Amino acid sequence: MSQESGTSSTSSNLKTQFADAMMVIQTLMANVGNLTQQVIHLTQNVAYMQAAQNVSQPSPQPSPCHFSLPSSPQQQPLSHPSPFTLAQDQSTPIPSSSRIKEPKIANPLPFSGKRDDTESFINGCCLYMNGRKSEFPDEDAKIYWILSYMQTGSAKTWHDYVVTLMYKGQQSFSTSDKLLKEIN
Repeated sequence: MSQESGTSSTSSNLKTQFADAMMVIQTLMANVGNLTQQVIHLTQNVAYMQAAQNVSQPSPQPSPCHFSLPSSPQQQPLSHPSPFTLAQDQSTPIPSSSRIKEPKIANPLPFSGKRDDTESFINGCCLYMNGRKSEFPDEDAKIYWILSYMQTGSAKTWHDYVVTLMYKGQQSFSTSDKLLKEIN
């Protein structure tokens, strides 16, 4: 009888230790998630501050986005970095289990072509594309996405013209930078 009660108490003790270990693991996982979000936020703040320092320095060909996110350690610096360059190398897909949840960012307002709304539209596009990089696997995806927000007025007329050229194989823009510079 004493052997059965000893086995029962050992089993109970193991179950308690296992439950405690699972709680510690859950707490650690929650902390990792919080730290990941903090790293994303701090990275964006650093990029914003770096961009603010660079605003006063004239640039030969200013980007339509007034800021650029820092490169990842895996990426070699470009001679003229684009604010739309993906932090992840295009040839190496990110496994879905290791993807970081990107921040929720508002879509830009639809653009009608009014000059007073141009800067807000371009900034909204830049903010979204830089903050949600995984949604844009290549430059074509960015170009199509930007054009999809040109829905009324003179912007729609121009959008229809550009899309017609694209369907005829006469793509006007090789990068989203060039498209946004043309809009500006």
